[in-house]
Amino acid sequence: MPVRHHFLAARIGDELPVGVTSYQRRFHMTGPELKRLRASLGSAIGRQLSTADMARLCGLPAESGDTIRRWEVSGPSGPACELLRILAMASEEYPILDNFNVFDRFDVRERDRPARRAEFREMMRNEVRRRLA
Repeated sequence: MPVRHHFLAARIGDELPVGVTSYQRRFHMTGPELKRLRASLGSAIGRQLSTADMARLCGLPAESGDTIRRWEVSGPSGPACELLRILAMASEEYPILDNFNVFDRFDVRERDRPARRAEFREMMRNEVRRRLA
């Protein structure tokens, strides 16, 4: 069964430009996806996020809002993209990544899984709030 990816660039076919590995293509985020992520994270934590807020989430100084605006056209760099993919799990609109999905294992009871997922998402929302503080 094929893996369904939430990010557009991860769903693109197998055509790769020369010199780009499948790992690099697989985890690339486009500019419009970054805009949508900013709105989704804002709704998840209950406030609208500015470009300065997104810069802080990426580990950049708050004055780097121009960088975020450029990324909203071209897409973020590799390390920032990875970090944002992880923080995206704070929103219900994005899937929990396989590396973090310990809820569908055999040792977690079926009836406990929704509560554990909700607890995990709340933990991720708290991490976003902490990074913005």
